[in-house]
Amino acid sequence: MKVLLVTSALGLFLAACAPASAPDTKPAPSKQSSQMNPSVDGLVKVKSVHSVRETMNRLEDRVRAKGLTVFDRIDHRANAFSAGLDMKEAQVLIFGNPKIGTPLMKQAPTMAIDLPIRVLVYQDGQGQVWLAYNDPSWLGHRHGVSESTPLQKMSGALAALSAKATAP
Repeated sequence: MKVLLVTSALGLFLAACAPASAPDTKPAPSKQSSQMNPSVDGLVKVKSVHSVRETMNRLEDRVRAKGLTVFDRIDHRANAFSAGLDMKEAQVLIFGNPKIGTPLMKQAPTMAIDLPIRVLVYQDGQGQVWLAYNDPSWLGHRHGVSESTPLQKMSGALAALSAKATAP
């Protein structure tokens, strides 16, 4: 199970680095604050003033405080080191709430490939730390789920959690 989660998280990380999708698959752009950098379609990126570890600790603490289920925390750099490789820091937190995710998966079973939510915190080549996640509206578009209350709740929760994890 752990290998599957690590493989899934690595796939998400690699997909986030892939070129943008074709124009006919793009959802309507969402509003971004000046602190966010949507450089890949469907990916919300928030600049952090903290280290990768501190940003992830702050995020995980807030996720748990909200009563959400934390399924795993994957440290890609530690896994790379264990394979004799090196990379910049990158950690993924996998968490969710069945009361929000289940109705979405009932409406579109393919949503299960993107749920539970995964949030990546990483350091880029310039040393800047970023928190990144898939925009729930984009996920809805990807799976043919109309903008719905569960997607709106996810968007609001992710924005609030991200802001608190990355702020001074």
